[in-house]
Amino acid sequence: MIRIGLCSVIFFSLMLLIGSASAVYAQHDDPNMEWVMDGPLYDRLGGEEMIRGVIDDFVAEAVEEEQLKSLFSEVDQEAWKETLLAQITSASGGEIEYDGNSFIESLKNLGMTEKSMNVIADQLTIALELNEAWPEDVDELLVALELKEPPPEQAETDSEDTSQN
Repeated sequence: MIRIGLCSVIFFSLMLLIGSASAVYAQHDDPNMEWVMDGPLYDRLGGEEMIRGVIDDFVAEAVEEEQLKSLFSEVDQEAWKETLLAQITSASGGEIEYDGNSFIESLKNLGMTEKSMNVIADQLTIALELNEAWPEDVDELLVALELKEPPPEQAETDSEDTSQN
């Protein structure tokens, strides 16, 4: 009798575990499932580790880009990467406090033209996509870094927020 009771408990425990695991697995396996991820852009981009990966890819490509080579020939790449980390983290809502030049101001100080800025925006977009950032998050970061104009509906909302203050 004890054996049957023990076997029943084990059986139902296993069924509960198997049922729970398959439900979790099914959520990740469903290609039609809409993933909703909210929170700061910093978290949606994957935090510091992923942003460092984006920066590594971005810097490697930017310094080799024919239109940008001369602008970056004298730049200390490691120091630039740390500045980029602070700028991107701050602009995306991360925990680094940064009070230096904005991303766009830093580029202007290097002598970037509008055409060069467009190349920078393209290179950063490619690096973000290589690191599997969502298109909406790519756009949001480019707007935060002032490399792209906000969509009209966001620009209207921003101006309303400003006028109410």
